[in-house]
Amino acid sequence: MSGGEQMPKVDLHGANIDKRTRQLMQEVDLMNKTRLERLARQRKGAKWTAGFVTASILGIYAYSMYAVRQETFLDVLDEEVRQKQSKQA
Repeated sequence: MSGGEQMPKVDLHGANIDKRTRQLMQEVDLMNKTRLERLARQRKGAKWTAGFVTASILGIYAYSMYAVRQETFLDVLDEEVRQKQSKQA
Protein backbone atom coordinates (compact mmCIF):
# COMPACT_ATOMS: atom_id res chain seq x y z
CA MET A 1 0.00 0.00 0.00
CA SER A 2 2.37 2.62 -1.20
CA GLY A 3 1.79 5.77 -3.12
CA GLY A 4 -1.15 7.00 -1.02
CA GLU A 5 -3.34 3.96 -1.61
CA GLN A 6 -5.91 3.31 1.08
CA MET A 7 -7.90 0.24 1.90
CA PRO A 8 -11.55 0.53 1.03
CA LYS A 9 -13.90 1.37 3.87
CA VAL A 10 -16.06 -1.44 5.17
CA ASP A 11 -19.77 -0.88 5.58
CA LEU A 12 -20.58 -2.77 8.80
CA HIS A 13 -24.31 -2.16 8.44
CA GLY A 14 -24.50 -3.20 4.83
CA ALA A 15 -26.29 -6.21 3.50
CA ASN A 16 -23.10 -7.93 2.34
CA ILE A 17 -22.14 -9.09 5.89
CA ASP A 18 -23.93 -12.24 6.95
CA LYS A 19 -25.30 -12.97 10.41
CA ARG A 20 -22.50 -15.35 11.42
CA THR A 21 -19.81 -12.81 10.54
CA ARG A 22 -21.55 -10.12 12.60
CA GLN A 23 -21.82 -12.54 15.51
CA LEU A 24 -18.08 -13.30 15.29
CA MET A 25 -17.33 -9.58 15.13
CA GLN A 26 -19.37 -9.04 18.30
CA GLU A 27 -17.56 -11.90 20.05
CA VAL A 28 -14.17 -10.47 19.09
CA ASP A 29 -15.29 -7.03 20.25
CA LEU A 30 -16.37 -8.47 23.62
CA MET A 31 -13.07 -10.33 24.00
CA ASN A 32 -11.17 -7.13 23.21
CA LYS A 33 -13.15 -5.14 25.79
CA THR A 34 -12.48 -7.84 28.40
CA ARG A 35 -8.77 -7.78 27.56
CA LEU A 36 -8.65 -3.99 27.85
CA GLU A 37 -10.36 -4.08 31.25
CA ARG A 38 -7.85 -6.67 32.48
CA LEU A 39 -4.94 -4.59 31.20
CA ALA A 40 -6.35 -1.49 32.91
CA ARG A 41 -6.49 -3.39 36.23
CA GLN A 42 -2.93 -4.62 35.73
CA ARG A 43 -1.74 -1.10 34.95
CA LYS A 44 -3.42 0.21 38.09
CA GLY A 45 -1.81 -2.51 40.19
CA ALA A 46 1.57 -1.80 38.63
CA LYS A 47 1.25 1.88 39.50
CA TRP A 48 0.42 1.06 43.12
CA THR A 49 3.38 -1.33 43.29
CA ALA A 50 5.73 1.26 41.77
CA GLY A 51 4.51 3.85 44.27
CA PHE A 52 5.01 1.49 47.20
CA VAL A 53 8.51 0.51 46.07
CA THR A 54 9.46 4.15 45.50
CA ALA A 55 8.14 5.17 48.92
CA SER A 56 10.03 2.30 50.55
CA ILE A 57 13.28 3.25 48.84
CA LEU A 58 12.89 6.90 49.83
CA GLY A 59 12.08 5.85 53.41
CA ILE A 60 15.16 3.64 53.63
CA TYR A 61 17.32 6.42 52.20
CA ALA A 62 15.92 9.00 54.62
CA TYR A 63 16.39 6.67 57.59
CA SER A 64 19.96 5.92 56.51
CA MET A 65 20.80 9.60 56.31
CA TYR A 66 19.19 10.19 59.71
CA ALA A 67 21.05 7.27 61.30
CA VAL A 68 24.41 8.30 59.86
CA ARG A 69 23.92 11.84 61.12
CA GLN A 70 23.42 10.51 64.67
CA GLU A 71 26.61 8.45 64.74
CA THR A 72 29.17 10.07 66.99
CA PHE A 73 31.86 7.39 67.30
CA LEU A 74 33.99 9.10 64.65
CA ASP A 75 33.81 12.34 66.62
CA VAL A 76 35.00 10.52 69.74
CA LEU A 77 37.90 8.99 67.81
CA ASP A 78 38.87 12.38 66.38
CA GLU A 79 38.80 13.88 69.88
CA GLU A 80 41.04 11.10 71.21
CA VAL A 81 43.50 11.66 68.36
CA ARG A 82 43.58 15.41 69.10
CA GLN A 83 44.19 14.74 72.78
CA LYS A 84 47.09 12.39 71.97
CA GLN A 85 48.58 14.94 69.58
CA SER A 86 48.28 17.73 72.13
CA LYS A 87 50.00 15.55 74.79
CA GLN A 88 52.84 14.76 72.39
CA ALA A 89 53.39 18.40 71.44
